[in-house]
Amino acid sequence: MRSIQFFIFSFLFLSRVFSQNGPDVVLPDTIKPLYKKVMIIPFEKNMYLCPVQTHLAQESRKTHNEIVQFFRESTVLELQNQFLYRYNTVSLLHFNDSSKDLYKAYDAISYKFEIAPVEKEEEPPKNAIDKAKKIFKKKEQKSSKFQRGSTNDGQIVSLKNTDQKFASVVVKKKENLSYLSKKYNTDLFVYVTEFDIENDMSDPSAFVSGDYKRLLKLHFSMVNAKGEVVEKGIVSIPFPNNQNNIYKIRTLYLPLAAKKMMEKLPYTPQPMVQDKKGKAVNALDKVKR
Repeated sequence: MRSIQFFIFSFLFLSRVFSQNGPDVVLPDTIKPLYKKVMIIPFEKNMYLCPVQTHLAQESRKTHNEIVQFFRESTVLELQNQFLYRYNTVSLLHFNDSSKDLYKAYDAISYKFEIAPVEKEEEPPKNAIDKAKKIFKKKEQKSSKFQRGSTNDGQIVSLKNTDQKFASVVVKKKENLSYLSKKYNTDLFVYVTEFDIENDMSDPSAFVSGDYKRLLKLHFSMVNAKGEVVEKGIVSIPFPNNQNNIYKIRTLYLPLAAKKMMEKLPYTPQPMVQDKKGKAVNALDKVKR
């Protein structure tokens, strides 16, 4: 009994000493959101691209339109699940009276195809600080190899561009976004501009041997309430080429794509704590106060 009392006394004594004269503690930078609320806008039905649709239909016993609607709704649900780690969200797809508002969101923009930005593969973060830095590290824009065609001795010379492209948006009607922003109290619009399931043709030898992968791709553009595009690109998840079950694709691979898109949400590395240096604090004193 005495040994227990001595241990408690020693612990309280050392805690008080370190609370007064403890070493400097550097608090890590934290991140905070730039926006109040995110609106997720699903891809339009004609922005679904799937060269292997026949295989999916045979396996799942569903029509083309049923599969498109299934992935349309599933994509929104998975994005909401992932985005809630950072932002409050709203989706026009799940409001009974939102069909007109969804049309307003589509009518506010037009599409254009751009060369997709490429990110370097990086080592996983070792600690919380490295993880925060990784979020804000700017991606490297792949230099475009695109060159316009020319003429040579009166003959047209066309050049082929094999860079990966994605569907981006151009805001035409900012007033539509202002209307949606006021009605739903949102200030960031995440457009899913295209949904793709396709064979990975990047390795011809793997395709010949049958050892190739399929890719699930989500194209996206993030637009603020002023109509400015603040982030855009494409996220891609590989999966086995013999996987034709839409429920397994939705359960196993769509959440991974949604998580990748969540990591693209705009954040700022401003510290929450003004004074980042301080002394070690005795937790017991804090409780007593």
